[in-house]
Amino acid sequence: ITMADDSRTELDESQILRDAVVVYGGLMLLIVFVFSFVRRRYPKIYNIRSYVEGIETDLAKDQFGLFSWVWGVYTIVDDQLMEECGLDAACFVRLIQMGWRLSLVGIFTSLFLLPVYITAEESSETASVTDRVVKTTISHVPSGSSRLFATIIGAYILFGSCMYLILQEFEW
Repeated sequence: ITMADDSRTELDESQILRDAVVVYGGLMLLIVFVFSFVRRRYPKIYNIRSYVEGIETDLAKDQFGLFSWVWGVYTIVDDQLMEECGLDAACFVRLIQMGWRLSLVGIFTSLFLLPVYITAEESSETASVTDRVVKTTISHVPSGSSRLFATIIGAYILFGSCMYLILQEFEW
């Protein structure tokens, strides 16, 4: 936040975005690193099925490396996960995978929306939009512009993909 000469407060959206990425991205990396270290140091806390008799599984005994567990999660077959960890774990992992796929659809949808928003025509409504980050959003498109149809198409792509992914999960 900076103070302008006329004593009003201006928000620099680009700086806010950078600060958020630095703070929350740094926290995420720290938490993943601490978890990766602690799960190997104290396996009894995070991996009960590796040492309790009667519920031991081969899958639980495979500890992977410090960070290779991230890739190991994606190499486990659903049937093996359900057999060794239970239906609740299999459903949870499938839900996370569906969320990942839906996030990718959102990212790819934004790849065609960003140029539409950035190249929007100037108008009196959008004259106050000067920040580069804000110009990549729908707030840079004036009301009544035909470019707003791109947002509708993007929404239909996202909703249609969501319905398709849910349908695929029901077939599982």
